[in-house]
Amino acid sequence: MTLFPTTQARNIPSRVDAELTRFLDRKIAELGDLRAGEAAHLIKECVLEGGKRLQGMWAYWGWQAGGRPDGPEIIAIGAALELFHWAALIVDDIFDQSDTRRGLPALHRRLADLHRERGWRGDSDHYALVQTLCLTDIAWAWSDELMFASGMDPKQLATRRLPNDLLRSEVWLGQYLDMEERARRSPSIDQAMNVALLKTARSNTMYPLQFGAALADAPEEVLDAFKRFGEAVGEAYQLQDDLMSVFGDERVTGKSSTDDFRNGCMTVLLSWAMENATPAQLAVFERHHGDPDLDEAGAAALRRAIEETGARTAIKAMLDARRAEAVAILAETELTDEVRTALTELATADPVRAGSVPAAA
Repeated sequence: MTLFPTTQARNIPSRVDAELTRFLDRKIAELGDLRAGEAAHLIKECVLEGGKRLQGMWAYWGWQAGGRPDGPEIIAIGAALELFHWAALIVDDIFDQSDTRRGLPALHRRLADLHRERGWRGDSDHYALVQTLCLTDIAWAWSDELMFASGMDPKQLATRRLPNDLLRSEVWLGQYLDMEERARRSPSIDQAMNVALLKTARSNTMYPLQFGAALADAPEEVLDAFKRFGEAVGEAYQLQDDLMSVFGDERVTGKSSTDDFRNGCMTVLLSWAMENATPAQLAVFERHHGDPDLDEAGAAALRRAIEETGARTAIKAMLDARRAEAVAILAETELTDEVRTALTELATADPVRAGSVPAAA
């Protein structure tokens, strides 16, 4: 059973992957002439390593909500969004100092290892950081190129681009505020929610959906409903991600379950726990949260403290409430049955990472 049967029936993820493959193969050939084909090969390898193509799905169903027919242009738009999203994830790995992405070594770790293996001069980690940022900049430029070569009406792209513009600025504003909150280390549920809204909820969910709908000239009432729906689903996704980042099985999530602890992340989950902690529980956070040398015993102590504050239960309740709100919004929005079914599947699944959060003991 697939997470998104309606979407799978339209083969959207595989079509987006095919478009990414076609485009990136062309860029490999072009960069080969510049003796830089290895850079394009590396981008292609990483982009196609995994992911559920949620950006492409949101854009596609927004387009369908506007009553437009299926066609290659909206698939190419989805592929362009996926290329930008990949680059944003790679930079996020640098900010979080993550070792893995989708169960494989993070790009900056691969490049550092490559530098060491080849015995090149200079500092391996600095080399990896610079090269990774170069590759992500290339991917952002290619995202624009792919979008404007999509076959979409240039006038539509020029006059309906606001959701895409906001997506690109807000994801970095959210990242900026995220790093600031880690440095300030002053737990605030409201501020953590604001960061989640900017960094994830809108940019990963609402704006791709609105962009597809705007390109299709969907009615204003649909665009307004998609704003409310997209924010609710996006926040639910982030809350799910917060839980899985701490309580998920690394073999399933493909990410370390201690990164948020080591990096001093101020997620909604951790902010809720700290704001509601007893002095004894707060002492555990003071000792272990943000410790770059955190061991598994320290991580286990943090998990126990989070459980004891009631944060895990509270965040799960918030997550369920946001999903229910999203489904209610769809029920009152004029959509075709297929579009409503597809968006409901997207809203109620746990697609941020594979698997599910283990039940609390």
